[in-house]
Amino acid sequence: MRKRLDLNSVLLVTGLCLAGQFLVSLARPDHGSAAWAQVRSSNQNAKGVLPPNAWAQRVELINEVKALRAEVARLGSKLESGGISVRIENIDELKTALTKPESTGSVDISRHVK
Repeated sequence: MRKRLDLNSVLLVTGLCLAGQFLVSLARPDHGSAAWAQVRSSNQNAKGVLPPNAWAQRVELINEVKALRAEVARLGSKLESGGISVRIENIDELKTALTKPESTGSVDISRHVK
């Protein structure tokens, strides 16, 4: 009977500690994080983890992607029209580098490109 009372008292104390921890976490969220500190800050211009204006960043990113897409399209049309020519002078070296048994399929061509 004494062991059961000890076990119940240990469980009660553990439960009370967990309940207290839960209530504290509800009352005070993580004040240690930079994001929470930025949210609670009265300085709206403070640099932090959270973007100050996510919509403006999104619009800027979309515009940059559109510009990149247009540049790639121009490059593709130049390549198709013959405006860009590619000449490989050391094809034999590249072939031997690709056919080596220890080759994993990736070749460091930086030393072959002039």
